[in-house]
Amino acid sequence: MEKESLDTVRDEQVRVTGHSRLTRRKLLSYLAAGGAATIAGTTLLNQNVGFAEWRGTVTENVYGTIPPIGSFIVDVTAAPYNACGDGATDDTSAIQAAVTAAENGILVIPKPAASYLISSTIELPSNIIVIGIGHASICLKANSNCTMVQLDGKQNVTITGLTLDGNRENQSSDNSNPFDMAESHHAIKLINSRNVTIRGCKLTSASGDGAAVAGQFFVVGEGNVNRQITIVDNEIQNNGRNGISIIHADGVWIKNNEIHGHHAWVSTLGAGIDIEPNRGINPGEQWIVRNVAVENNILHDNNVGGQIIGWANSATTIVEHIAFRSNSIYRNNHRTAPASSKGLLVKEINNSAGGKYSDIVIADNDVYENGFVEGNPVSNTIGIHLDKCNVPLFVRENRISGSGMGIQLHTASYATAQNNHIYRFGNAQGGSGITMYASEWCYLLDNRIHSPTALSNFSRGISITALTLQQVSRNLIVIGNIIGDSSNNMNAAIGMTSNNIGWSVFSGIALDRNVLSGYVHLPVKCTNCSLPAISSVVGKQVLNGIQSHYSVADGEFLPYYSEASMYGPSSERPVTGRYVHMSWFDNTLGKPIWWNGTAWIDAAGTVS
Repeated sequence: MEKESLDTVRDEQVRVTGHSRLTRRKLLSYLAAGGAATIAGTTLLNQNVGFAEWRGTVTENVYGTIPPIGSFIVDVTAAPYNACGDGATDDTSAIQAAVTAAENGILVIPKPAASYLISSTIELPSNIIVIGIGHASICLKANSNCTMVQLDGKQNVTITGLTLDGNRENQSSDNSNPFDMAESHHAIKLINSRNVTIRGCKLTSASGDGAAVAGQFFVVGEGNVNRQITIVDNEIQNNGRNGISIIHADGVWIKNNEIHGHHAWVSTLGAGIDIEPNRGINPGEQWIVRNVAVENNILHDNNVGGQIIGWANSATTIVEHIAFRSNSIYRNNHRTAPASSKGLLVKEINNSAGGKYSDIVIADNDVYENGFVEGNPVSNTIGIHLDKCNVPLFVRENRISGSGMGIQLHTASYATAQNNHIYRFGNAQGGSGITMYASEWCYLLDNRIHSPTALSNFSRGISITALTLQQVSRNLIVIGNIIGDSSNNMNAAIGMTSNNIGWSVFSGIALDRNVLSGYVHLPVKCTNCSLPAISSVVGKQVLNGIQSHYSVADGEFLPYYSEASMYGPSSERPVTGRYVHMSWFDNTLGKPIWWNGTAWIDAAGTVS
């Protein structure tokens, strides 16, 4: 009797409101028509709500609480809402009324003849599924200058199959100059919300971000962070700032999206994916980005493919447990500053001011042709850039090519680059597979580096530098790397360069068990360095595939030798200052030789 009474009440609601009852067949037909077949099965209908506890990756999808079979459907084109979708009529009021009525139900937006035109932000309620049929298009009216869809303090929301067109060329704030940031004019904006899924949508031409997972100034903290956010299977393109911005969130899964065409004027904008909490400069603020997995996305033709920026000057910011895995990141060329082009940037993940930063992993990505113009890498462009970071960072098993540098560690500490494959880097002006610039306590392990684009005096497999006053490159471990090939396009397999001014210092640099070949000048080349600038460890290397006499006992310190004493014709071999194992590249013989205490010998031990 109780069930019959509930059914009677529900039927009366349907009769009064005009809403239709939801059956499984009807829901599946809507989903299929909306191009959302991937969520049309049991995952959606069984109310799968779950977000795996962080263990290095996110393993469960997030769909929120799904209205049960038997709940109602609201159609924005049906009475009493009557949205037109003719591209001329302002449908804001009609759509907002339908959205409000669809709380605890399903909102259906049929494919229009043109586009549904809106002039102000559509505010979504909690507990709603929004389904666009055939990628139904909603377009922002000219000069509206606002976010299109917003969730503020909501939960259990799914948006699928919609096209949101921000019409940025007809807005008054569209990043048309460096001072126009359009920070609040996004396609979708989330504030203090949880269990939200954006799936199978097209987010295009917003003045701000395609999707912004944000917070409110002055009141952000653990209590109002966005949680359990899924952004999957979308196309995000041509927005004025970034494709996706993660500003205040704990638990985000970004997967299987194609993100392209973001070219803001400001150099730190225009990223495909921007993981960047605000600076936290206002009293009481704590911006948090935690537990973010970025997997299997295609990031191309942006200023920067992806970036993680921590703003190290903040004492309260938290950035931790971030993983970029298995993404394709290519042809990201900065439109206004080509030399700033990067595939991935990790910047100012730094605990020096008291913030909390840890556990950043960049693994198994294909990173290629970033900063690649007219068939050649642009100088100073970088595949993966770690800049001013002093916490453990891991860059491993990536495939990197087509940039001025494969990986750069710039004033970095505690970073590890391991098992990366780096090739086709640099240009006629130079370049390196991996550059460590004024860095310390970093590890380069088991990387394969070969085939620079062109030979120059500044082409290196690995470059260790300290180029300005009072810079230090120290306590660096370079072990087990395979550098070079038969192309002989490297001036040196490993180069160490100082400006020889003031007290830029190299110390505690261990080169051990590396395989060095394909160089035309020297296996290890040091430029503009002199005692007491260097105190380095040189262990057992393999030169041109042969275990050589260029080796000493592990951990033994060698006297430093300047570049001038390392190569020349046979007639200029050093006579004074020689020491056992001293290396000399004999230009007359065209091969390296070593002093054994009584004579110069080649790699085979033959007196030369």
